[in-house]
Parts: sequence; structure tokens; C-alpha cells
Amino acid sequence: ISTRDLQCAVDFVSGVVAHEVEKLGSPDRVLLGGYSQGGCISLAVGLAQPFDLGLVISQRGMLMQQTMDRYAPAPCREAEAAAATEAAGDPNLATRNGQLKKKVTSAKPRVLLTAGALDDVYLLANQQEGKDWLEKNGCEVDFRSIETLDHYENSHEEHAFVRKACLAAFHRAHKRPSVAGKKRPQSAAQGVNPQARVQSKRAPAVLSCEDKASHKESAHPS
Repeated sequence: ISTRDLQCAVDFVSGVVAHEVEKLGSPDRVLLGGYSQGGCISLAVGLAQPFDLGLVISQRGMLMQQTMDRYAPAPCREAEAAAATEAAGDPNLATRNGQLKKKVTSAKPRVLLTAGALDDVYLLANQQEGKDWLEKNGCEVDFRSIETLDHYENSHEEHAFVRKACLAAFHRAHKRPSVAGKKRPQSAAQGVNPQARVQSKRAPAVLSCEDKASHKESAHPS
């Protein structure tokens, strides 16, 4: 995925997510998932929010390098800016690279990753690298690699793993009340309309980012 296309997708899906969070009254009640490129987008969207979603799912997608670069810890970006300024000896470069020093707010949602050991599109090594990066940056990650699975085949084991994680996320959201004026843990309350924090009677939302090209080949359910 090109950086431009990825950002366009992130902006669009983030708008849908914000709408659902406002309607439901809590980001805990919104789950976002995707398969293949949809998984790449889901991970980028989950990290881009000013709150933690109930669960972010990537089924045989991956955490893209541009996503990791964008949400790298601030000290890493500051070191890059300082090194570039020193190497170039350009006093104006510090101003241009000042953008690298700006703190990029990154959510730390619970994440579910599935991978196929036989996947030749998004390699298992890439999946493990993404898992390590997410954990290093404060996300709680559930990871499942399926030995006999390639990129396109359906897997009852994978589906069961995802269903179990979704039910657990909804159970956590149900146990955690969303009451107006009550401070939520971590960053969950940030960016949410205070008038929308009263628990909604609507059912929790599961949003899916679907890779249509892969869907045609694999008949993978969204």
C-alpha cells in the first residue's frame, strides 16, 4: 500500500469509527478488523485514534513500515532530526526537521493478529515484527500463527480465535460502564463528545475493512 493510499483509507475509516463511538458512547464498544490489506488499514486506524478501541483485528495483514514510522516513540524521531541536522550542517534543516519532533499521539488498543505460516504475501516474519513493535509501544497483543494456513484459504481455527476475542472484548466493554463525567482509564475518554458518554442501548459495533481483491479470490468472509 502506498503511503498516500494508506492515509486516505485511514482518514475515511477514522471518520466511520468516530461516528460509531459517538453513537455508542464509548470506544470500548467499537471493534475494528480487516483481512489482508484491510488488516493493514485496521492497524493504522487503531493507532491513529485519540482513544483506545475495544479491539483492533488484523487477519493476515501486517503493520506497515510507514505506520511504524509515523507512530514511533518521540525520542526516536528527535534523534533522527538531530542526526540529520548535524550531518547536513544546515541551520534551516532544524526547522524543517522540527516536524519530526512533534509528538504524534498514538493510541494503545488491544490488538489481535493472525498469521499463516505458509503466507507468501504477508510473511510470518513480518507479522512477528509487527507484534514485537506493538508490544514494545504499549499495546496488548494476542497473536496466533496457523501452521497450515496460506494467505487465501479459510480457516475454522482462525475464525474461532477471532470470535472468541470479539466476545471477550464485548464482555469487557459491558463490565466497564460509560457514565457521563466519569474519567475513563488511559486515553479512552479523549476525543469523545462528553454528551455521548452515557451508555447507549445500541448493540456494539464491529467494523470491517475488506480487501476486495483478495475477497474475490478466497471468498473470505468479511
